[in-house]
Amino acid sequence: MSGGIYEIRNTVNGKYYVGRAECFRTRFNRHRYELRHGRHHCLYLQRAWTKYGEEAFDFVEVAECDLEAAIQLETERLQSGDERLYNVSRFSSGGDLLSQHPEREQIIARRNGGARRRMASLTLQERVRLYSWAGEQNGMYGRRHTEAARQQMSETTRRTVKRGAEHPSFGLKRSATTRAKLSKIASARLGQKNPFYGKSHSQATKDKLAAGRRGRQPTNVRAVVADGLQYPLVRDAARHLGISSALVIYRIKSPKYAYSYAATAPQGQAEQSAS
Repeated sequence: MSGGIYEIRNTVNGKYYVGRAECFRTRFNRHRYELRHGRHHCLYLQRAWTKYGEEAFDFVEVAECDLEAAIQLETERLQSGDERLYNVSRFSSGGDLLSQHPEREQIIARRNGGARRRMASLTLQERVRLYSWAGEQNGMYGRRHTEAARQQMSETTRRTVKRGAEHPSFGLKRSATTRAKLSKIASARLGQKNPFYGKSHSQATKDKLAAGRRGRQPTNVRAVVADGLQYPLVRDAARHLGISSALVIYRIKSPKYAYSYAATAPQGQAEQSAS
């Protein structure tokens, strides 16, 4: 019994499948059996076999070596970046079988559908029991983030552009390909495709959401300068001046009035102006 690295070469287009075996003869026989019956695990190789026929492929012993050397050599070949490879995985003994798979999108869709059906079949109590990590099961139970960790997370997620700390995505232009992909994803959640379609929050949930947002300012809030006075919000300027918020915005956009958006609002002045 001899083994090592082998190739299944397509003599028509020069592409090939690389693998390792403890016994070349046994492994070759297994490949032929699966390919002839249309059940080979490598879909690229199976499609080529079906298209070109068995006579277009050669089974070649590349190097005879022990298992350890064969694993190392196979890994090097798979990760060489050779576009002629039929192999789906780029790692010895499996690894990532999805990224290079020709039916990647269909597999992801089937996985997502299965996960949704699984979650829909469970009651709330069953989901909590199976997937939640409450109490001592939670990895952060009884622990606290350090001040350095909190500061780092704060800097990463800060969105307050008016204070000079721009969000990482601020001003980022998406490519046409990315926009089309995002649009396609969004279209899959419209109407009856939306998992919340036809549903509504209970009053208890509405009260909870309202309580959580009470007192919080919108992330896009901008201070307003009106006739030399500065207000933290358009709403505050409208109330102080006795006009509507829409009229304040109109005057900001119009060159006839001394109204404008301010980059920052001094805390003391804003509170005094709004009072």
